[in-house]
Amino acid sequence: MAAIEAEGHKMLFPELYRGDLAKRGGVRFYATSGRYLLDHVDRITPLLRTASGKRADLHSMRTSGGGALEDLRAKQIHVNDIMGHARKGTGPRNYNKAWFAKGGAAILEKRLVLMCEATPNVTAHLARAPLALLPLEERSRTGSSVGCASRKKA
Repeated sequence: MAAIEAEGHKMLFPELYRGDLAKRGGVRFYATSGRYLLDHVDRITPLLRTASGKRADLHSMRTSGGGALEDLRAKQIHVNDIMGHARKGTGPRNYNKAWFAKGGAAILEKRLVLMCEATPNVTAHLARAPLALLPLEERSRTGSSVGCASRKKA
């Protein structure tokens, strides 16, 4: 995140939102990364299939994550926060101010621990490597080299 902030961006994957507005981040994410993520996860932990054989998509993975949190008997307020859902009811909406009382970092740490308990680590076999972030203008969304016609269209 620090490297991205140093470039002046506020989004984790700024390249997904550049160019024409018809292709929003989700579409670009799937085209550039999401399909490979699904392939990898499917090899490690086979994804569910529909009756017609269609593999679970990225949103299905999100649904699975919500189900895993429920299996841990996580508090609903924590599940809602992690899943990005609105807090429901007067108490959770108006009286739970732990973010301000304990500090955001402490709350995020607790949510991360909960998420790690709920989800399998499909990258545990990978060795850590230092971040090598290219400047945004030198990155490729298509995997092609600088100057290549397909990259100019990306």
